[in-house]
Order: sequence, then structure tokens, then C-alpha cells
Amino acid sequence: MSTKKLRPSVLETAMAGGIHIHDLDFIRIRKHVSPETAQALADCRDQIVFTSSHAVQAFALNLKESGLTAQTQQVFCLAGKTLNAVRRLLNPKKISVAGDAFSLAQLILDTGPTAPLSFVCGSRRRDELPELLKKHDIVLREVHVYDTLIEPKPVRLAYEGVLFFSPSGVEAFFQVNVLREGIVCFSVGATTANELRRLTNNSVIVAAQTSQESVLDSVINYFGQTKSK
Repeated sequence: MSTKKLRPSVLETAMAGGIHIHDLDFIRIRKHVSPETAQALADCRDQIVFTSSHAVQAFALNLKESGLTAQTQQVFCLAGKTLNAVRRLLNPKKISVAGDAFSLAQLILDTGPTAPLSFVCGSRRRDELPELLKKHDIVLREVHVYDTLIEPKPVRLAYEGVLFFSPSGVEAFFQVNVLREGIVCFSVGATTANELRRLTNNSVIVAAQTSQESVLDSVINYFGQTKSK
């Protein structure tokens, strides 16, 4: 079971590896696109923080729709989809990357920002990064550019594993479902894994990279090893 719709190529690879996946979206993203949001983004300082590819997409879409530009001298962002979106949609002079929000905050502290930071994020953004920066008196200006809408769905079929791609997806799943003992949770990253461990005692396996392909690799590797025992 995947709590996020997967790309056709990922599903095809799964089938080739003998893995059958039922995929559903447990969250929905609603981007804020308006002249007001675009102006707020155009006013961003030259150091911008992203922890979500949705934020990068909304950032670029607002500026394109309005014809405005923003100073993007340096971007601090998470690896994986967020970094890919930054490279594809923006053109910063410098990109600094970390694997999770806490490490990204530490990287910002180590870099020593010379100007107030702009945190372009969703309305349900997590607290690790802003709280750590606040403790060290780093000024962080937040611009919310999308909403994450929770869409819980009861799951009635029997699965051997469940794939999770965000803390919000974990929250949506566990609002109406309980995992029986022995079902393995596969997580796209450390932050999602922490949310899983908060809500279940079942085994959690974290993918080596924050991508759908890497999560699938962990699924195939796990069940391949299980069947060989």
C-alpha cells in the first residue's frame, strides 16, 4: 500500500520485482497563487529556505503569473525532490543542501546568514527548523504558499507493507487506520520516520534517498531478503 500516488515507471518497476502496490493519495496540496502572495515572495531577502518541492513550485508559479522577480542569491533546501525543483525552476547563485530539517537548520547556523532569512513553506510546516533558528536569534520571515489538506481513507485490504512519503501522509493514514502487528512501514526520510515511530510500534525502514525510486528499492530489498530466509 502506498499513501501517495506513484509514477507509472515506479509501479512498473515494482511489478517487475514481484511487488504489487495499491496507491492512493492521503493528502492534497492547494497552492496559494495571488498578487499578494507574489509580492510577498518578490520581497524575499536574498537567502531563502525551502523544505518542500511544493513550496518551490508555488514560489516559481506566483512569480511567473505576476511577472515579478525575487532575489535568490542563496537557497538552503532539503535534498531529493526539493533540491531537484530548486535546480529546475530557480536560478540561485548558491545552493546549500541537507538531508532533513534539523540538519538544514544546523547548516544555516554553521553558515552564519548575513541577512534575515525567508522561509517559503506550507501552512502545516514542521517546527524543527524555525525553532532551532529562533533559539540562536536567527530572524526568519515566513511566507506560506500552500496548504496541505489531510484526506484520510480507511484501508480494508490486507497488506504486507505501507509506503509513506510525508508526516502529513502518516497523520492522514493513522487517523482512520490501525496497522496489525508485522506490517512493515517504509519511509521516504527521517522526519516521516519519526512521525511513524510516534504513532506505531511496527518496524520502520527508511529509504537511502528521498525519492519514490529509493523507497521502492527498500521495499524490494526487504521482501527479497525475507523470502530468501
